[in-house]
Amino acid sequence: MSKHLAKDSSVWNKIMYGRSRVPSPVLPVSSGEKGLKNDEVFIEFEDKERNSPTDKSPSKRKQYVDFVLAFIIGVYVFWKFSAIDHRGCLNMATIELVAGSASRYGGFVDSGSYSDQSKGAKEVLSVAYPLNPKKRYGEPVHSEVLVNHTFDSWGHPNLVAFKPPKTPFTNVVLTLKTTVNGIQYDRLAHLYVGGAEIWRTSTIEPGSREVFSEFKKDVSSYASLFQKKTDILFQLDNIVSDWLTGRFHIELTADFYESKHVSTDSEEGSIADQYLVFDVRKPASKVYPLVDKEDPRSPPIEYLPTDTFVFKLPEVSKNTTRLKLAAFVSGNGNEEFWYSNVLDRFTDRFQKDGTILLGHGPTRFLNVYVDGQKIASQAPQPFIFTGGYSPSLWNPVVAIDAFDLPSVDIDVTGLLPLLWESGEHELTITVDNGLDEIEGGSSGIGHDWIASANLLTYESNDVVGSSGKILHIGERSKGNSIGVAPPYTGTLLQVVNAIFQEQLTSEIVLKLRDGTTLNTTVSTFTKGEISNVQQYSHLGNSARIVHVGHSSKSFLLTDNLNEGDIVHQTNVSLSYPLVISLSETPAEDGVDLDFKIVNSKLITLDINDNRIMAETIAQNGTSLFHIRPNGNHGNGALTTKLKFQVTGTSGDFKFKRRVESEDGEILSDEEKYEEIDEDDWKEISQEIKHMSRIHTGCGRHSH
Repeated sequence: MSKHLAKDSSVWNKIMYGRSRVPSPVLPVSSGEKGLKNDEVFIEFEDKERNSPTDKSPSKRKQYVDFVLAFIIGVYVFWKFSAIDHRGCLNMATIELVAGSASRYGGFVDSGSYSDQSKGAKEVLSVAYPLNPKKRYGEPVHSEVLVNHTFDSWGHPNLVAFKPPKTPFTNVVLTLKTTVNGIQYDRLAHLYVGGAEIWRTSTIEPGSREVFSEFKKDVSSYASLFQKKTDILFQLDNIVSDWLTGRFHIELTADFYESKHVSTDSEEGSIADQYLVFDVRKPASKVYPLVDKEDPRSPPIEYLPTDTFVFKLPEVSKNTTRLKLAAFVSGNGNEEFWYSNVLDRFTDRFQKDGTILLGHGPTRFLNVYVDGQKIASQAPQPFIFTGGYSPSLWNPVVAIDAFDLPSVDIDVTGLLPLLWESGEHELTITVDNGLDEIEGGSSGIGHDWIASANLLTYESNDVVGSSGKILHIGERSKGNSIGVAPPYTGTLLQVVNAIFQEQLTSEIVLKLRDGTTLNTTVSTFTKGEISNVQQYSHLGNSARIVHVGHSSKSFLLTDNLNEGDIVHQTNVSLSYPLVISLSETPAEDGVDLDFKIVNSKLITLDINDNRIMAETIAQNGTSLFHIRPNGNHGNGALTTKLKFQVTGTSGDFKFKRRVESEDGEILSDEEKYEEIDEDDWKEISQEIKHMSRIHTGCGRHSH
């Protein structure tokens, strides 16, 4: 039986399934996904670590103790995290506890459509650190419109031939302008240059009026792609009908700069002479797209898990000193709200009451393998598009990174010994639920994760020869899951944690042009971890979710000829705290959706034990959305706060911005630059540790 045969008026189902952006067959529920009936009780407690013994036959006393402890911990953690404060906002006061304890596009606008009652063309914006290329690079030496096209059909990307400017350039900045009017879903869009995806974005939702947006992206890391004749492909699949009337007009402009300051978005610097040949503060020397399509009009992407993402590693030049893997992955369809999915045995917990939950669990990990051995894991960022949950909330400020879905960047320099010599070596990229690997299950993931990847190489003219070998590949994982579904209560409590750690260590020997030799060891460390707590009540009509994803990655370069002294060390940390409260209430002529969210992203960069950059962005919102046969409408209040702080070649400063929006209008927008001192670094570190202190208010909300 199709999952879509559940009660159509269930708002939760509409959120999960949406009205599919792609005409696709309905996938049947496999027999392995048959789960719990309402009159059953199921208690699960799993805590497993790979290569560690587990007790296959615990005593009844131990089972009882495990259950009681699991239930108490789960309830405490959940309510501590998701309690609503006196202002009606979500309270994240102890968000660090979870981290330490460790439709192809979803969203929904049903057939009634979402209507924004205000008039006139309106700008929809994304709160991010302002990109000012002229201040950084000077005046552009050349500007060119790359794409000027209206997208009103499915499967017809815009293909244009590109010729490089005649004038030399070192940096490239793109400006994307989008305009749409009428009724339309949010859509995913991709920019490919020379077969390599370099920008993934999502569109605005018009809400029966004209809206526009503008966003800049520095793509200087990919400047080498613009140095030769190539194809540029812009993919924005759209469906226009008598009901869906919105046509997206896209204007994409490229500004080219020639600058002495050629560093890209990487601030990874070092004063050590030995490090200069490893420096990546420059555009990549070469870019290898890892999805190969023979037809230039065919978008080079894979759909996981239907497709397999396996490719042969290229042979690189002997003077290549760094490798970076840039993977674009985002969950869509049944996987757009993957962090709200439940364990398979709970998918039909509320089936007879009209709600079937999506399965495969709430944890996802991007994994990278070389010749079958895992070398890296990262926890993906949860993306919320402009139609996600409540469209009225993301108007006129979109969710974090909705206009620029960043790639997952992983240093794979340790693979150089395999790429310097030709050979049959394969790299595999997967998105997995993590629990299968830890517990030996076969749940898998749902459809679809849209994936592409590029391999960026960095060369040094000072290097004339190279050799090396892989010394060590290591991995560790740990996870646990708790599920409690008492009979006759119409409730479900679930707690899931998973951690994956990988290490790749290689010997890298470089012969320099001046006759000297660098004998080094390169080690990269990655960690992906997720803690997720969910509670459903009122027969599945109310849900509260606490999700904390965290990724870290480190690069360590040591000198083998000098007792292993550290030449260079880089540590990057990314965290994604997310708290959601969602409930639906029947109304006389439809359903009302009460939605609250705290969505955050935290980034830190440390070089040689010095904090170089820190960024925090947080959104606190409340919304009431009305589902009606004659048209959906709603209101919402959103507070968005950004703080960016940096010490480096760009100067020492901090930037703050706070935007208050309500019911489709900007109430206030304040930003300022300030000088920084040592106390500022302590302050932002505390803010990252206690992220809830950023959310000092959530705006006003009228019912």
